[in-house]
Amino acid sequence: MQTDKRSTTPDAFFSNSRVGSRSVQNEAFKDELREKLAALYVDNISSREHSQSSMSIKKLLMSKPFLGFAAAAVVIVTGAALLFGSTDLSDTIRPDSKLGAELIYSEGTVEYRTDEGWYTADEAVQLAEGSSVRTLGESRSIINLDDGSAIRLDYDTEITISSLDPDDIKVTLAEGSVYTRVAKLDRDFAVVTDDASYLSLGTAYRTTKNDVFEGVRVYESKVQVDKAEGEDVVVEAGKGYNVKAATENKTNAFVDVTIESVKGDKFALWNREKDLEHVEDEKDLGILKDLTAPELQISAPADGQEVTADKVVVTGTTEAGARVFVNGEEISTNNGSFSREVFLNEGENKIKVKSMDAAGNRTEKYVMVFRKAEGSAPKPTTKPAQPSSSLSLSGTVVSDGVKLSWSVSNLDVSGGFKVLKSTSPNPTFPANNLYYIGDGSKRHTTVQVNDGKSYYFRICRYNLNTGGCDVYSNTVQVTAPDNTPVSTVSSISLSSAGGGTVNWSYSGTLQNGFKVLWSKSNSGLVYPPGSGVNAHYTGGTTKTVDAFDGPGTYYIRVCEYLNGTCGTYSNTVSVDL
Repeated sequence: MQTDKRSTTPDAFFSNSRVGSRSVQNEAFKDELREKLAALYVDNISSREHSQSSMSIKKLLMSKPFLGFAAAAVVIVTGAALLFGSTDLSDTIRPDSKLGAELIYSEGTVEYRTDEGWYTADEAVQLAEGSSVRTLGESRSIINLDDGSAIRLDYDTEITISSLDPDDIKVTLAEGSVYTRVAKLDRDFAVVTDDASYLSLGTAYRTTKNDVFEGVRVYESKVQVDKAEGEDVVVEAGKGYNVKAATENKTNAFVDVTIESVKGDKFALWNREKDLEHVEDEKDLGILKDLTAPELQISAPADGQEVTADKVVVTGTTEAGARVFVNGEEISTNNGSFSREVFLNEGENKIKVKSMDAAGNRTEKYVMVFRKAEGSAPKPTTKPAQPSSSLSLSGTVVSDGVKLSWSVSNLDVSGGFKVLKSTSPNPTFPANNLYYIGDGSKRHTTVQVNDGKSYYFRICRYNLNTGGCDVYSNTVQVTAPDNTPVSTVSSISLSSAGGGTVNWSYSGTLQNGFKVLWSKSNSGLVYPPGSGVNAHYTGGTTKTVDAFDGPGTYYIRVCEYLNGTCGTYSNTVSVDL
């Protein structure tokens, strides 16, 4: 957790948004602070067009009577802080118009940068406008914004949160790949580079930038690409756009984002897993909604069957509504059942059956039918015994998660493994993909999960040629350790102070401050917030909220913040804004 560095100089005072009673400790500091306020006001006036008038005002401001008045005002404000304890003076000195941002998840080596340099993000970190985050090597991270949006970084990625203005959020991508799940609110949200701005139109999308490629892949809704050179374009879900590519004919070009390409995209699949934990309606996943291939069963003929007739009838079942193809020709189905006559040549006949659902997922199966000539000897049907092959998995609880160990028997695992995790039995790839292990000699891994929930795990052999799994281990069920923070606040009492200002008191010990939640709806005031709910972090006990969703009645609630979640909640109050 980033520490709260208390201000010891006037410059430090103005660079921090939260100042407690311990920040103003001596008269010398107060004198410097009075001079700072006067200088700032003079600079502001002096920047205006009427220089002569501003010089007159400047003389007045620097006069002893005015400085005495300004100093008294500062003392009053500071004295209030000293009398009533630590409070959020940013709400008193200037309107707080910035969203909160928090780095809530780090996998591998993740660093964040402040004015003082780069730091390792071991726990949840509050980020300010201008903060940068980077992932080193095979590392990933997640940043949540108080409006409900999520920013997720892939391997070797660096971003800067350039603007946290609630009406104009900007994330600058220096390099790598960033996935943004954007809350659907009336404001601008864009990922920007030197060459383009990728403006969300209420979407989930991925922006990538490296030495040879830059572009966007849209998974839900639309993205507007505003290019530094050339015409702007709008990219629909299921499409992508290349601003820059390795070959000229693929630069400034649209591309298809197919289900098969998504299944081979580790970062897209990881984001799908994260989205499934938060979206209320699966349709908000867009093209990531359905990645499960349809079931396909061929009832007849049997694989390896011998016949003397010149044709066979292929029958079977698949997912209702799926399209079925036999030897490349689409055939009709009846609620998933199908039947097709296929003519045979003498000798071996390979029959291919394919089922494809509405999302584009497909399953293919083959049967081999041998047509023998009249009077010919029967074809041997017995096959030599093959040594058994298997993946055997076990799981144990460790301090930082779940340790998975496995053994391999008579399998070529040079393509590596996929680690699968689900809340339901028998997880499969790619729907429940967690991450990829490329080293086929590895026999254990630790999954970092510590929420106290029960999960099902599997390992599967990854086939580099097909981009899928063909051999699965057994399933193990393990309950993760519960390392979630414990609430130490027993109650919070919230009251309205008039206008949009609320005050509260609490009983117990405060660990990490509060989250203030407000919305036009009286339901859903929980953290992390959903759509239509605004949230703000503060270490004090007062807050003035704004009408971010237009004028009307707003409902406000405060909760004890516990690093990515909330413990104790206050009562709810309503205000008219």
